Amino acid sequence: MKKKISLALALVLMFSLVLTACGGKATETPAPTQSTDAQASQAPALEGEIVIGSILDTSGGMAAAGLATVWGADYAVEQINANGGINGKKLKIIHYDVKGDPNEAINAYNRLVDQDGAVAVVGPGLSNIGIAVAPIAEEKKVPIVGHFMDERCTTNEQTGEKWNYMFLAEPSCNQQAEAIASYACEKLPIETVGILYDSSNAYSVTHAEPFAAYCEANGVKVVAKESFGKDAKDYKAQLSKIIAQNPDAIFVPAYVQQNALAYVQIRQLGYTGIVLGNNTYNTPFDTLVEGTPVENLYFLFNVDYSSEYTKFLGDAYRAEKNEEPFINSAFGYDAVTIIANGLKNADDVTNSETIAKAIETKTVDLMTSSGPITLNPDTHRPEGMGVYIAQWAADMSKVDLLEYYIAK
Repeated sequence: MKKKISLALALVLMFSLVLTACGGKATETPAPTQSTDAQASQAPALEGEIVIGSILDTSGGMAAAGLATVWGADYAVEQINANGGINGKKLKIIHYDVKGDPNEAINAYNRLVDQDGAVAVVGPGLSNIGIAVAPIAEEKKVPIVGHFMDERCTTNEQTGEKWNYMFLAEPSCNQQAEAIASYACEKLPIETVGILYDSSNAYSVTHAEPFAAYCEANGVKVVAKESFGKDAKDYKAQLSKIIAQNPDAIFVPAYVQQNALAYVQIRQLGYTGIVLGNNTYNTPFDTLVEGTPVENLYFLFNVDYSSEYTKFLGDAYRAEKNEEPFINSAFGYDAVTIIANGLKNADDVTNSETIAKAIETKTVDLMTSSGPITLNPDTHRPEGMGVYIAQWAADMSKVDLLEYYIAK
């Protein structure tokens, strides 16, 4: 990330191209609720406005991530409308809480399309839900832009072809798993590694497998590979088997609650070596491991909130929430930015098929809060996009970004 100034200028240019800058006041957006009822970011509805939606978890175990994503999406809509909307039309966003349930997500998506008239949707952060919704989107032909990292959310596992209406707004599980594996092999370095993963979670599985493959292909031996189920609360039996092999590092790619639990138990078992992680070691990891010193931990992070092209988003979040920005706020912002760019370039903003085609072909070096993004038209996943290698500060007050990294 050497050209931060030019990227900042690119962000300004992106807004002048994607949005019609004819002034106007930002609309006030209500705080997200934890209800399954729809919530619009703008009311009353205006004639000629463009409706988009979101299917996110704003209650349950992933509520913090879902609520932050809603905040980012609402903030993007607010900024777009303040700058004249899309070709003079205002955006309206409707949110549904899907509670981490694939059936709730399918029902919410159908309601957005069939009843609310949404022409595009901010998709779920959970891969299990993305996999379930993908064939429904193929049938309804309304694009979904989200952060469902499992490749099966964007590629039909049966045919090997892309899902035409599913778009990933960050590097995939494979790309991110290879990034942390490459960093560990090249920079730490390590010669042996153990892996603990959640076998019930598509996101976790599709981190563990490419991580192991990359390590083996680059001379690092996987000495143990253990798994746990969705409801497990004690991983010590599996971790004891891994630690008995004396690996240089242990890789744990799961959701933040499981990551924190595994980290605490790893240290309780006396292991002092390197722990490697995916991109869910951010807040609330710090509170979940309270009382356990966090050291020798390397994990992934997607956004640098101190950079010139992202600082505005972090500042807005801090001003409203009086806390450090949750990484998912950037995810919501970026998904809406990609949708807005598609709307701007679509032949017909009322035709979701043309919007999907514009997202597919016109998302090229588009500036987002995670950096410039180009979607590969053949996979609907980013190409040439890296992630940050991160560590928690010694006092757990913040996440320190070590470097921007793409797998070698």
